[in-house]
Amino acid sequence: MEAGNSWFGRSVMIQLDGWEMEATVEARLKDMLVVRERAKGRIVYIPWHQVRGVKAYPSADGAAMASGSGLAEAHKAEIVPNGYRAMLQGVKGSYSEVRLSRLHVLHGYLAGVMNDFSIFCTPLHGAVLIPMHHLQALSPYFPGTAPYRLGQEQFPLRPLTLGLARNFEQQLERLEGEMAVICRGGLPDCSGVVGPSKDGMMTMTEADGQEILLPVSAIHALFI
Repeated sequence: MEAGNSWFGRSVMIQLDGWEMEATVEARLKDMLVVRERAKGRIVYIPWHQVRGVKAYPSADGAAMASGSGLAEAHKAEIVPNGYRAMLQGVKGSYSEVRLSRLHVLHGYLAGVMNDFSIFCTPLHGAVLIPMHHLQALSPYFPGTAPYRLGQEQFPLRPLTLGLARNFEQQLERLEGEMAVICRGGLPDCSGVVGPSKDGMMTMTEADGQEILLPVSAIHALFI
């Protein structure tokens, strides 16, 4: 799907897995939809593979909503990157909201972008590894916004001490023996000690000593 200027300013309801959002379309790119969320007024980047449907309202409503947002088309280039990976690189270090599922929303800073996963740092959870295909939506906060109104000295953006691999499954191999919490989307989280990873599967030992086997593709995020 190519970029579509005819969608600019349209008011839409975006349907995702388990939730939906009212927004105004800012750009329709090949691999990403860029919208302005109606409730919060912030830009939201949504990869197309996460979209389950887009319901467009009558264009007159969309035009009125776009004019109310105060964003002129001349400024589109300032917020619309060339694509999904370019967007991720562009928001590194910016305080942002990341949504993994209907129930899992994180607030913090994108600290790194690898081949197939990203590293997100939050005041509450520390470092979180997020496979690219499970990141549902990303929305940068307005400039000058601090997480939870914390001062820079309370939550500075520090370099990660974690040794990083280029691919997510390789990263899991490096984390063997570490404690972690795993988000599985709509299923309950599981926590324990990371075990061996091989052929798309990983093991984890839970608090009671029971070992569970998890498909790597089912891991929406890993909290270290």
